[in-house]
Amino acid sequence: MKNLNVDDEIDFVIVNRQLKSAASDPFTILQPEIVLEILAYLSPKALLYTALVSKNWLRPSLSTLYGSLALSKRTVFDRFMSLFAEPAPLYPYGTFVESLTLTGTPRHFKLTPAVFDQVMKTLPNLTTLHLSFPAHEREPPFQFQNLATHNPRLQSLHLTHYSPANDHFLYALFKSPLELRKVSFTSCGIQGRTIRALARHTASLRSLSVLGATVTEKTLRIVWSSCPALEILEMGNLVTTVSLAMLDPQIPARNLMRLCLFSTRDTSTADADTIHHLLTNLAGLGTLAISDASLMRTATAKAAISRIEESASPLQRLYLGNLMSGDTAIALEGLGRWGGVRKLRNEIDVTDTGEGIIVGGGSLWWERGRVASGM
Repeated sequence: MKNLNVDDEIDFVIVNRQLKSAASDPFTILQPEIVLEILAYLSPKALLYTALVSKNWLRPSLSTLYGSLALSKRTVFDRFMSLFAEPAPLYPYGTFVESLTLTGTPRHFKLTPAVFDQVMKTLPNLTTLHLSFPAHEREPPFQFQNLATHNPRLQSLHLTHYSPANDHFLYALFKSPLELRKVSFTSCGIQGRTIRALARHTASLRSLSVLGATVTEKTLRIVWSSCPALEILEMGNLVTTVSLAMLDPQIPARNLMRLCLFSTRDTSTADADTIHHLLTNLAGLGTLAISDASLMRTATAKAAISRIEESASPLQRLYLGNLMSGDTAIALEGLGRWGGVRKLRNEIDVTDTGEGIIVGGGSLWWERGRVASGM
């Protein structure tokens, strides 16, 4: 048997101690991601017990327990804020909250500037913030610009039904150095200059959704030219037809994976050249939705089929609304070979391919590998 030299013996002792430590506390050697995944299976009550085991268990247990909160009642909100404001032996409990969703209602939870101010000052490590206001109510302006000071780690901001008389505090926030990655406005009264400020000053932006607020030609052009790193772009209530002059062909937008453009009822969403450009030049595009494709031509439909035929094509979903040309609809029948095509509206004529796949002059939805029978 080989004799151990001094260095070997020291190594053996160190390894032996590590194994004994792991036997008594496995969290000391597991990766933090694995620890959090294990704790995610526990109930809130069980997490309170695991937090008492040791210092090694305290932080991951409380991170799992308080990491993501969704509150819709004022009484519950007040209890949490009271807990988070209390001094703690090791870590203030508010530092564990990374994602917060507040859903306001006229009866149970009125979202006010005071509530928002309390959230900012009590939860310094927020990375995601969702605020949903009651519909059809004019909200007082919130001091959003203070997020840059109190919550410097914030990456995602999502607002629903936020319609202040003036959104200059949001405008100030978007001009701050805060590195936001995801922003969404749903049914919000947001001004175009605020959206443009976000695009111009947020190079880190990866996802932008503006649904409900009016989007003008100027706003769309600046968003497209200022955010080449965008992966998701959803623009609703367009009041102009998108053209190649607005979507600069020189800007590759090579990271774009989902593009959804929705226009008002009396406006075509995009012209044929623009749809053709989007289908042929956005290499990573997985989802394309055009609410009004009435200007689409047969050549563009063939370009869509050609893109889908590519073996390495990432395109998975295609929605084209208000197809007015019967020739275009017939050309799109070929999509059925690579998935399912569903007719959403029967406005003009209908063509059955004989494979259970129906296309027509109305709206059309295609999804790769989708079962088409029964539609």
